[in-house]
Order: sequence, then structure tokens, then C-alpha cells
Amino acid sequence: MAFHETFWVAAAAAAPIIALANQVTLTESRGMTGTFIRAQRANPSGTAHTTAITGHRSVLAALSIGYLNLIAQVFVLYVALGSLYSGEDSNGTGSPRAVIFLEICGLAAVGLAAVFSGVVRSARTMLDTEGRHNDDAE
Repeated sequence: MAFHETFWVAAAAAAPIIALANQVTLTESRGMTGTFIRAQRANPSGTAHTTAITGHRSVLAALSIGYLNLIAQVFVLYVALGSLYSGEDSNGTGSPRAVIFLEICGLAAVGLAAVFSGVVRSARTMLDTEGRHNDDAE
């Protein structure tokens, strides 16, 4: 079987781009953990408490998916560079099919992390609105 150099160059180029998109998606979520924990403690029950729990769980889901994706993209880059170095499609670390699978999963993970980041943003907006309503009531 012939060596597919262009495939490995494309895989080596795609992995860092997917990893960067992953990190950009997670930037806002990463800093929100403390906000949601404080909101849970300040509001032991009610809508604000439920919103804070939803937001916190969404942060954890986004970060878990994001870090797994980051590890997968590092592995893809490792395999691609190893294949380019050895001049073989399967150099003992992975096959082209596995790389394609991980890249597709990586793109899906970026999309899923973006959805969870949207939930985080929505929960924060709801908490901010709830806080303003409570301030107006006092």
C-alpha cells in the first residue's frame, strides 16, 4: 500500500486547529465554576439555585468534553507527525481510519462544548437577571 503523505500533512494541520477551536469554546466556561458555586451557596433553594446547578453541571460537561478532545488532538498530531517521519501510513501508533474517526469526533466535541458553553452563558444571564430582580425587590 502506498504512503499517503498529503493525508498525514492534512491531519497534522487539522489537529492544532481543532484543539484551538476547542480552547476558544471553553474560555468563558472555565472561569464560571466559582460563580456558580457561590450562587448555589448564596441561594440554598429556588430558581437561582437550580440555575446555578445547571450552569455548574454544564461547565463540568464542557470542560470534560473539551479536555478529552484536547488529548485526542494531541494524539492525532503525534500519530500524524510519526507517520510523516517514518514514511508509513501505520507506524504502530494508529491507522488513517482511527485518525479520521478522532478528527470527526473532535469536530463534534467542539460543537457539543459550544452547546454547553451556550447553556453556561444562559445560566449566567439568568443569575444576573435574578440578582437584579432581588435587588429591586429590597
